[in-house]
Amino acid sequence: MKIDKIIGKITIGNKEFPIVYIHKKRYQRYTYYRFKEDKFVVSSFYKINEKEVIEKVKEFAYKLVKKGVINEDIINEKINNEFVYILGNKYFINKVNNSIIFKEKVIKIDKNYYKNLINLVYDDVFNSFEYYRKLMNIPPIYKLSFRNMKTRLGTNSRKTNKITLSYDLLSYSLTNISSVIVHELAHYYYFDHSKNFYNIIYRYLPNYDILTKNIKRRIYKND
Repeated sequence: MKIDKIIGKITIGNKEFPIVYIHKKRYQRYTYYRFKEDKFVVSSFYKINEKEVIEKVKEFAYKLVKKGVINEDIINEKINNEFVYILGNKYFINKVNNSIIFKEKVIKIDKNYYKNLINLVYDDVFNSFEYYRKLMNIPPIYKLSFRNMKTRLGTNSRKTNKITLSYDLLSYSLTNISSVIVHELAHYYYFDHSKNFYNIIYRYLPNYDILTKNIKRRIYKND
């Protein structure tokens, strides 16, 4: 097994992860992508296209971030040396007391950050939620809540009639958040991810693909 070279780097949060390419001398059927020792390792018997491989590694990295394999502080991006995002806008952290000013309120950047933040942004998100619920002709049966979720951005519970959104979404603009809201509301009609399910989504949110890509790429503001 021979390490040929570092073919690129990925920045997640405030940390860089190198992409290491290993050219296998022995035959292996597939190209493998792994994350170990803070490196993304690609091994292949065949000649690779470096640009294509780097793009695939980025997709692989996103999955690991959502699964929580990479540091949770980086996932939530709530601990940043300079700023945080709230509903797509940047707020600089006061280093003296490790806090921000949002809607004329002081919010500490600590373990209770999201719980305190929700009290100030809930109505904004709920108004967007209600707009799409009415647009999609869904009866007012759902409650809206938030919690920390490592692998999902949202859930729809048939048992409790509750739609839950990830804390992580609070960094994004309401336009971007709408992609998750519409996705979860669409489960009222189809509790699967069939073609009919996505037809519902695109009917009410034609730019759904763009908004979901914004979230994957950490593009917080788009409006």
